[in-house]
Amino acid sequence: MRGDLIIGGGRAEPVAVLDLTAFGARVAMRRTLLLPTRLLLRLTLVEGMVLYDAELAWRRGLDAGMALSGRREAKGL
Repeated sequence: MRGDLIIGGGRAEPVAVLDLTAFGARVAMRRTLLLPTRLLLRLTLVEGMVLYDAELAWRRGLDAGMALSGRREAKGL
C-alpha cells in the first residue's frame, strides 16, 4: 500500500506500507531520510485519507517500524 511520512515542516515523503496493524506499521522508504522520533503516517484511500500519529520504534536501512497511536479520517478527497 502506498503512503506518505509527514515530517519536518509538513514535508511529505512517499513510502510503501509493508505491514499495518492497529498498533504499528512497517514502511519502506525510497531513499535515506532523517526521521524524527514523532511523525505522521498518511494513507490515501479511494474513499478518503487516514492520518496516524506515529512514533519511530526501529530503523534498518530503508525500512522503519512505527508504533501508531491516534487515527484521524478525512472523507471525500
